[in-house]
Amino acid sequence: MREFLEEPIAVMEAEGYIDIRTLDCLDRSGIIYVKDLLNVTEDKLMSIPNLGRRSIDKIFVGLAANGFVKNTHNS
Repeated sequence: MREFLEEPIAVMEAEGYIDIRTLDCLDRSGIIYVKDLLNVTEDKLMSIPNLGRRSIDKIFVGLAANGFVKNTHNS
């Protein structure tokens, strides 16, 4: 699991959990690695331009499929 944290989020696109548009939105916001994704709040994700609720839900599904539970409460 530790290795997955160090992976670029592109691995989630390769696994089919997120699409290239979502990947581009995250990349432009400085979210490059899975560990970055785990450290960002849901409010921050919602504030990213062109990243909507469905995309965020897919991110959570991808994280869960890899053994991570993202706190969905805004903090």
